[in-house]
Amino acid sequence: MLLTQYTNPQRTPWSGLSTLRRFQNDVERLFGATAPTERTWLPSIEVSEAADSFLVTVELPGVKAADVKVTLEDDVLTISGERKYEGSAQADLRLSERYYGKFERSVQLPAAVQSAKVTAASKDGILNITLPKTEEVRPREIKVAVS
Repeated sequence: MLLTQYTNPQRTPWSGLSTLRRFQNDVERLFGATAPTERTWLPSIEVSEAADSFLVTVELPGVKAADVKVTLEDDVLTISGERKYEGSAQADLRLSERYYGKFERSVQLPAAVQSAKVTAASKDGILNITLPKTEEVRPREIKVAVS
């Protein structure tokens, strides 16, 4: 029985890239990879909006907080860093589907935020970035006066 990796076509910006990655994995399996190769990878990201803030959640398994950099410039949030290989080069690695190396993700925020109040916290491989909206952007209820 042959197992193939499922790739969600809605999450892959260019299907050729996933085909190349599968091909690379197949070749590594065929010849027996001796060490993980450094490949570009993009951590999964979610952006949600509350009434008073945006929340950006990034999946960074195996990445130390010290290896992550978060910057905000002109309403563009950038998360960059590196997942380093910590295994032994002497190990007899037979299969590796993990990605190591540098990454960078940028998100254009849909509205202005208070950059001085942005917070970032990492727990169990999940990075949560809270970006409070500016007062002008927050929804405001306007009461209707009865005359």
